[in-house]
Amino acid sequence: MSNQRYKKTFYLLGRIGRASDKELRAELCYQASSGRCESLAILSDMELIEVNNHLQRLAAEVDGADDMKLKRQQRKFFSICYDLRWTLPGGKLDYTTIFGWVNKYGYLHKDFNEYTAKELPELITQIETIQRKEYAKSKN
Repeated sequence: MSNQRYKKTFYLLGRIGRASDKELRAELCYQASSGRCESLAILSDMELIEVNNHLQRLAAEVDGADDMKLKRQQRKFFSICYDLRWTLPGGKLDYTTIFGWVNKYGYLHKDFNEYTAKELPELITQIETIQRKEYAKSKN
C-alpha cells in the first residue's frame, strides 16, 4: 500500500501531538479491528476510516481546549489593561490604546488577535512588567 492511505491518520495524530506514539496507534487499530490487529497496514479501509473518525474527534477536543486557553489568556491580558486604567471615561477598555500598544511594543509587533495561545504568555509577561512598575511607582 502507498503512504497516501495513512496520510490523514498521521496528520490527525500530529494535530493531537501524538504522531510518534506507536502504543496509541496499536490501541486504536486493536479497537477498530475488534482485536484482530494492532497495525495500520492490516486494517481494512472501513477500519481505517473508523480510526480517522476517532482521531478527528480527539483533534476537535484539543482544538477546543486551545481556544479556551486562548480566551482565558486574552481575558487576563485585558484585566491587566483595566488595572493599568487603559480605559475610556465611561470605564470601558480603550481598545485603540491597547491595540496600538500591542502593535508598537508587543514583542511580535502584530495585531492582538493574531497572537496564538503559545505566543500570548510572553505578551502577558510583558504587560505584567509594566503593571509591576506602575504599582511600584504608585507606592513611592
